[in-house]
Amino acid sequence: MSSYKDTILTQRGSSIASDAAKGKLQFTITRTVASNADFSSYNDDNLAALTKLPNEIQNGSIVDELDDTDQQGTTGTQVRFTNTNVKTAFKINAVGLYAKINGDDTEYLYSITLADSPYYMNDYSNKVYNQFDLIIYVVVGDKANLNLNINPDNFVTVAYLNRNFATKEDVAKSIQVANKYTDNHMPKLPKEVVIATKPESPSLEIKTNDSSVDYTITPGLYFGRAEIEKFVLYYKKHTDTDYSHIDVDIHQLSGSLELQGGNQYDFYATAVNQSYESDGSAAQSYILGKVPYNVKLSYKVDVSSKTINYTITADSNADTPVTNYRLMFKDTNDANWKWNDIKENNYKIDGCTLGHTYLLKAIAFNAVGESNVTDMQTVTVGNVLSAPQLNLSFNGSLNYQITPADDSSNPLKLNYYTIYYKRESDMDWQTFRTTNLTGTIPNAEIGQTYLSQVSASNSVGESQKSNVVSIKMIDTSKIDSLLTFKTDQPQDVTSISYTVNQSLLGFYKTKVASITVWQHYGNTHSPSDVSSSTVLNSSRVNLQSGNGTLRLMSGNAYGAYGKYGCYLYVYAKLIDGSADEFVKF
Repeated sequence: MSSYKDTILTQRGSSIASDAAKGKLQFTITRTVASNADFSSYNDDNLAALTKLPNEIQNGSIVDELDDTDQQGTTGTQVRFTNTNVKTAFKINAVGLYAKINGDDTEYLYSITLADSPYYMNDYSNKVYNQFDLIIYVVVGDKANLNLNINPDNFVTVAYLNRNFATKEDVAKSIQVANKYTDNHMPKLPKEVVIATKPESPSLEIKTNDSSVDYTITPGLYFGRAEIEKFVLYYKKHTDTDYSHIDVDIHQLSGSLELQGGNQYDFYATAVNQSYESDGSAAQSYILGKVPYNVKLSYKVDVSSKTINYTITADSNADTPVTNYRLMFKDTNDANWKWNDIKENNYKIDGCTLGHTYLLKAIAFNAVGESNVTDMQTVTVGNVLSAPQLNLSFNGSLNYQITPADDSSNPLKLNYYTIYYKRESDMDWQTFRTTNLTGTIPNAEIGQTYLSQVSASNSVGESQKSNVVSIKMIDTSKIDSLLTFKTDQPQDVTSISYTVNQSLLGFYKTKVASITVWQHYGNTHSPSDVSSSTVLNSSRVNLQSGNGTLRLMSGNAYGAYGKYGCYLYVYAKLIDGSADEFVKF
């Protein structure tokens, strides 16, 4: 709880009070201010010497004057601060009173009241009303020479009104009494007859939920010359005649009100002072509930009828079911959107142009309003082509051959083929487009194994891909022509001559690591069939020398050199070590 110390008169305030006590002047306490300055380093002398309150952060209202019956020449000034215009919260560390000497326009700091425990004034961002009242007792000398600047158009206390102003009822009673007397015996009425009036209408903010509303009331600036006692929130179903209401405390201007979902409600608010209720705020009308959600759009294309058949689905609360749907669509060649409003959730777009692409999106409606728009769908009217087939070959470069599928019944013809290819060891595919049925796959490397597949695309899209085919970039079909052996040898020889085919040497130089010639009797078909017991001899051929001689060794079983029936086999070791070729001569 906040608390404040005794009030200190400034030096100028003491001088004014002294002169007023002697009847030398009259003065008016004109206004009150709040400060959030730090006064911890100030003593009484420092405070008395001030001519302006440091860091004045808010002006307050003077709402009443009270007599101090215990001390002659002292009066109480009731001041009030509210947070209706406060944007940043602060502590009221001190309150000051300012005064003017009658006939002098100069305003002086009259008194300072410091806080022991300051009041914390919240900002108004959450629409929660704060009000801080403080009675400041100060020496004024002769009270007859003091006026308070109390503006009845602002805040005033009920006690002040009762003391100083007549209500409408008071005036009526006075007139009744006056009618009983002659003019000479007319009762004396108050000098000023000021009747409390309607306060200014508050403003009302409503936020709807599924089955409730959150409300916030903001007071008006004019309270009708009286304190606001309460606010009233009125509400009713839109189809009803009479309003219900709840009273809203002036210190808690925000809250929630439980209602029935799926219904439309009307709202307004009023302010009530001691005498009157204000006019209502601007009427507002809301439907409680949630707009449709999880809205989805699906479609199927009927190429034969050139139609797009679509379905829209949406979720909505039971008390606010979906009432209708809207499909928005356009040809990508058009500038403007068209739409179909439908009660059922499925319909069609007919008269589409084959090969054209259409954009589709949808929304759903209920009593609360319209949903969010679905994601855009892109639809091309027509069928994709069937998957073609692919063959690969190698003759020094990697070649492809495409065999198209039979798509004679499809009116939308080929735009291009997409060939996908990669090395067997790679993760990612490379692609290129072509309209040629045969051609070369670029940048293929000798010695590598390649994987490839192909698809066909028309204006609708891409077909399925063909099966993956593979090929190794090595041509061994000519290895048996690389060496020529002399066959016109005697029956028994110790060596045999050979010739290297120079036209093939350059081709195999980059593909073959080595060539070994095996000598064997029998009809062996692969190196694995040549065992150490049957191999008569093996010699490495030096391809770079061009021509040479292989020495033939005698076999254990035959004991003779190079008899007829001796076979020579070429074992070619390929560059990458992944494959062999075995050729018999």
